[in-house]
Amino acid sequence: MNVHPMPTFPNAPSAVPDLAPNQDRSVAATTEIRQFMAPFRDGWTKQDIEAAVARGLPEELLYVPIVIGMDPPDCGWAEAICLSLVGHPDFNVRSNAVLGLGHLARTCRRLDLAAAVTAIAAGLHDENAHVRGQADNAADDLLHYLGVRVPGHVP
Repeated sequence: MNVHPMPTFPNAPSAVPDLAPNQDRSVAATTEIRQFMAPFRDGWTKQDIEAAVARGLPEELLYVPIVIGMDPPDCGWAEAICLSLVGHPDFNVRSNAVLGLGHLARTCRRLDLAAAVTAIAAGLHDENAHVRGQADNAADDLLHYLGVRVPGHVP
């Protein structure tokens, strides 16, 4: 079983704070991702990822596209998971799924362009500003690493 270690963050606090009742989930999620990549902070396997996808909990799923996009054990497998999450009802999951495609453009240097470009272009028009921003970042990655322009993206 191949375990993918997570990078360490020596200055990160030891605990993730709970969300306050009116706290913006996108800001809190971004902070947690940068600091901990929980629940995958101690590393992960394909089985861990597949179990998280099967459980379908947004608080776990939001991490999946980032960890697999940054260190994919199998590019096609990672891309299929990201594509399966781009339409998720939770905006954090959607935004990270789109961003994961951008990470895969960098780490794998290839994608199913018809599917990835369609997903990222849709993200550019998402109702949520965070998703639109991550789609813009992913479109930048496709242009930079693959030389592919996403319709609707202004570099």
